[in-house]
Amino acid sequence: MGNTAVSRRPPVFGCRTDAYSRARLVADGSYTSRRQATPPTLPTLTKTSITPVSIAYAIASIIPRIFPTTAPPKEPLVLDLTQPPSHPLVAASILSADFGTMADECRDVLDKGADLLHIDVMDGHFVGNLTMGQDMIAGIRRHCPDACLDVHLMVERPEDYIGSFAKAGANVFSFHLEVCHDGGRTTRPTAESIAKQVRDSGMLAGMVINPPTRPDALGPLLDAGLLDLALVMSVNPGRSGQSFMPEVLEKTRWLRDRAPASTRVEMDGGVNLNTVDQAVAAGADVLVTASALFGSDDRRAVIEAMQNARR
Repeated sequence: MGNTAVSRRPPVFGCRTDAYSRARLVADGSYTSRRQATPPTLPTLTKTSITPVSIAYAIASIIPRIFPTTAPPKEPLVLDLTQPPSHPLVAASILSADFGTMADECRDVLDKGADLLHIDVMDGHFVGNLTMGQDMIAGIRRHCPDACLDVHLMVERPEDYIGSFAKAGANVFSFHLEVCHDGGRTTRPTAESIAKQVRDSGMLAGMVINPPTRPDALGPLLDAGLLDLALVMSVNPGRSGQSFMPEVLEKTRWLRDRAPASTRVEMDGGVNLNTVDQAVAAGADVLVTASALFGSDDRRAVIEAMQNARR
């Protein structure tokens, strides 16, 4: 697998891989918006055309351009996940949010400092639960256009959803190693081919491993530069509120040592204020938190404490 050609990244990097990675240019002053203001052009008037009516039309046409009634749309500057973060990033897992007020819940944790929104997609086959899909992603994108949407697919056939999830507005598309071709399941595509498809769709490619799964199989993909994110499950997938499994910390260290600087190492499951230091010390730089955040009376304090966790 390590000798195969490397999939070409999208032409622009970032959490949203179309126009948003220029956030990196703001710090050194080299960012310039594509929407440059242009001076309004006065209508052409000839000597014979100057009448009271033509003057009125000229004034009516120029005033909206001088004093626009609505501000031009802003181009959001969004997190670039291909750059090593200055602090652990907090991914708010909306599986523990109030589904009846989902848009408000998402905006609330983002306003209080969450770096990403983590969206768990379950098909009822790979795990015994059913959750969200493309419509939820598209709805969150409408209400939170600047948010980084980190989608974790706990499904048996992730390749079937690449196009629709990209269209819905997902930024990161993470799928499980356990559903990929391993030499015995000959009808399944390889992890490499799925990662390439994800990249080609414009999303960042992530791979997930369950607690019993060894990380070795990710090595060739990391060496080939095919993964933007490696997600370590610190609980068994399928539901929130489970207890943290410290035995996964060793594989987290292995992944951080093996992964390039452009690849994020994410931990998902049982991450709370009692376990966050262990996760960060092992090398996780993206922390998925669900009930510990959405069940708190002080969400801002939870987010800040995780972002300030000791490395």
